[in-house]
Amino acid sequence: MSGPAIRSLTEPLRLFNRWYNTHIMDTTRLVRVLHRRKAVLFAIVGILLGGFFLGSTGVHTYVVNDGGNETQVVTFHSMSVRAVLAKANTRVLRPEDVVTPDTAAVISHGEVAIVRARRVTLTIDHTSETIYSIVGTVGDLLVENGIKLNTADKVSPDPTDLVPYNEEVVVKRTTYAYTSKTEAIAYQRVYKKNPYTWKSDAVTSASWARTASSRRPSR
Repeated sequence: MSGPAIRSLTEPLRLFNRWYNTHIMDTTRLVRVLHRRKAVLFAIVGILLGGFFLGSTGVHTYVVNDGGNETQVVTFHSMSVRAVLAKANTRVLRPEDVVTPDTAAVISHGEVAIVRARRVTLTIDHTSETIYSIVGTVGDLLVENGIKLNTADKVSPDPTDLVPYNEEVVVKRTTYAYTSKTEAIAYQRVYKKNPYTWKSDAVTSASWARTASSRRPSR
């Protein structure tokens, strides 16, 4: 086939390719561009909204100090101390343990401190009891448990000493018993004349004699 004949056969195909590239391909490119711009737009909006959220609520950081072991908790809202402890997977608390601030308080950030009560055996006159406390001295421990000492009572360790946690505090009571007893006492009666009584009788007799003589009639 000659050249003009071939061109005449391929001309429709060439025209179709031009139309396709002009209308279809350009539209596809436009859609892709729009998709890219849309993705970028969503990303920008997300960043702006996230910044606005963080700026309006803020990041709340808590530190749970459990006897020196610290656990950090980060949230985007204020929480109660009880919720902070739960989020930090804190061990179960005993009634004698002390938590600061109080577990019912709602705080925005800061430290939650836990002081764990420790065990001590308190023995009074051979009767022992296991108790838990956080006080410092043996005397404070006795006061906390309502134990009053008499002057002669013995305490080990001394009330001024630190509490020997996981060991024993011993109180020995000193009691006094008073009894009465009636006994017969041997004795002997001795009778003596009172000399003052004898002189008094003599003076009385003399006075009576003078009185009688003064009353005698004269002759």
